[in-house]
Amino acid sequence: MTMKMWKKMFVCAILIFLFSWNVTVKGKSTTTLYVDDDGTAEYTHIQDALNDAESGDTIFVYDGVYHENIVIDKTLITLQGQSQGGTVIDGGGNGDVITVTASSVRISTFTIRNGGIDKGVHLSSTSFCKITHCTIYGNGVGIMFDCASNNIVTYCTLRQNEVYGAQTYGCSPSNNTIHHNNFMENNRGNANDRWLNSWDDGSEGNYWDDYDGSDANGDGIGDTPYDIPGGNNKDNFPLMEPLDDEAPITTYSLSGNLGSGGWYISNVEVTLRAVDAGTGVEETKYKIDNGNWKVYTSPFNLNTDGIHTLSYYSTDKKGNEENVHSLTIKIDKTDPVVEIIKPQNRLYLFDREIIPTAIPIIIGKITIEADVSDAFSGVDKVSLYIGNELKKTFDDEPYEWEWNEPAFGTYNIKITAVDKASQNHVGEKETTVVIYNV
Repeated sequence: MTMKMWKKMFVCAILIFLFSWNVTVKGKSTTTLYVDDDGTAEYTHIQDALNDAESGDTIFVYDGVYHENIVIDKTLITLQGQSQGGTVIDGGGNGDVITVTASSVRISTFTIRNGGIDKGVHLSSTSFCKITHCTIYGNGVGIMFDCASNNIVTYCTLRQNEVYGAQTYGCSPSNNTIHHNNFMENNRGNANDRWLNSWDDGSEGNYWDDYDGSDANGDGIGDTPYDIPGGNNKDNFPLMEPLDDEAPITTYSLSGNLGSGGWYISNVEVTLRAVDAGTGVEETKYKIDNGNWKVYTSPFNLNTDGIHTLSYYSTDKKGNEENVHSLTIKIDKTDPVVEIIKPQNRLYLFDREIIPTAIPIIIGKITIEADVSDAFSGVDKVSLYIGNELKKTFDDEPYEWEWNEPAFGTYNIKITAVDKASQNHVGEKETTVVIYNV
């Protein structure tokens, strides 16, 4: 092989190496990090996942309530919730719930609440971020554009915030686009903007619960613009109806003394909680077994033994109705019932009944028989004692034992039973006999 050919091969090898290095660095594969507050994912806290993430990564958050105040300071991060009503970030009433200081961040499908006097989402000196399909309530300001430009907020519901649903602030936050959102029940005002931002997409805008315009042609868009307080901005195409095509989500919690096999051995308190990402919950209804539907107003008790079916659903203020959910609740607070079938007040001669007597009198051997029942969880174990001595343990029927041991005099027969709900549920029966068996 000539020197010239060696040089060509060397150059090719260098080029291949450089090309591979360039693809590896510039084409870094992104990673999805998973968060679940029940401990089944890599992370239980969103901020921990954000701390480990790199630019371009996705943080997927499963349904749950995350009590955090998080900061996103890396570009191209996607923060994705499992469901808008079920994935909740709760700021604990103190501090911004989410602060974004990096550009090109995506936040989608969360409920963001309880920032106290602070912000639900604080876009701080950032640009090209997008917030979509979020419900933001219970904060000072729902979304604050603080020196933030070229961001998009769409398909969100901003309601019941103490000051504004959305506000621009600071050094000329401009070119932000806010459209297809619901602004409702914000205390001081739905929005405040004195800079140059767009409050519609050129054909449709937002729903404002304080808009008092008309819709003469019935196209769902107001005939006159909605004025944004604080400056000269307008929503030129205000929506007449709130955007909400999703039903509420209702969850339950049960409080009681849980025994074995899923059986409660006490009264059960039932609490229902409904959330709605759009217009809010109108009402929650429930029924027990085949009873009538009732409007849920506060926790209630189930106090009768048996296997019950709890059915429940919620409706939002736009009329979206949740599918009916059903839950089985099993209650057994009652001890098993024990009856001694044999011996009765009779004279027994070698296991045969002869004549009635005041107390059982036994000559020779006898088969002791019991009837044990439990109407709810069922019988788990039956024990037979002669005096204080355990003679036989039964796991199932028949509950019979042949007593054929030397015995002379007065003895006490006791039979106890526990049910499948609790070993503390003890039913028992005793009888005193006179026996002559030598």
